[in-house]
Amino acid sequence: MLKNCKKILNSNSKSIIPSNSVLFKKYKFSKLYKTKNNYMIKQTKFCEHNKESEILGKLNNNTVIKIHDKYSDEKNNYILMDYYKNGDLHYNIYTNKIEFDRNSMNKNFLRNLINPIIYIHNMNIVHLDLKLENYLVNNNNNFVICDFHKSKYHCVPYDTKCDLDSIVGTKYFIAPEINQKYFTKKSDIYSLGCILYSLYAKTHYRGDIKYGLLKNIPSKMTTLISDTLRVNPNERPTIYDIKNNYSLK
Repeated sequence: MLKNCKKILNSNSKSIIPSNSVLFKKYKFSKLYKTKNNYMIKQTKFCEHNKESEILGKLNNNTVIKIHDKYSDEKNNYILMDYYKNGDLHYNIYTNKIEFDRNSMNKNFLRNLINPIIYIHNMNIVHLDLKLENYLVNNNNNFVICDFHKSKYHCVPYDTKCDLDSIVGTKYFIAPEINQKYFTKKSDIYSLGCILYSLYAKTHYRGDIKYGLLKNIPSKMTTLISDTLRVNPNERPTIYDIKNNYSLK
């Protein structure tokens, strides 16, 4: 078991995954286990390009999921994190646990979306898989960003291109430059635009803005969506531009 796991989980088990843990989500390359005292262990198939535990170990902010311990063996990576009983943002919106008014700017909601991005960009991290499912909801209905297994360091100016070994991200949220195997911090901005489009248009963005689906939303939001979804990353706003120039204050 992970070193700090024994103390945090109050367990003497020799297994990395305590026997009383419950598997509650399973993906192609990872599994999530909930422990009896509301922590979560993420088990991911070992990959040398996966920097999730390293990146999370460098981040310390209430808008980012907290890592308590990490471990790797010859097959898997393991991360001990907080468990969020309220679930992810996608679940909360589509079960109406969190209100979203398509006829307003939803300023508090949007600040909740962009604050984690501001922090990780300040720390020279690009998430590269932003979507509603990767925001968790805490007990105060604030959003906490998670799932950094596709994330990359970007310790260069905001618009500087960095190479990718492979295409990363989730369909309908991938910036065009990712398909050309490079990224900048503005790759996250495009994904944010895809999130906003899906919320206001009530459908995924497929490369063409259907303005008819946005006709009843605030004009400032239409502009924000249009600006964040520009094909050329240099033409997209930075996360700081979004905070300061789109009526979110």
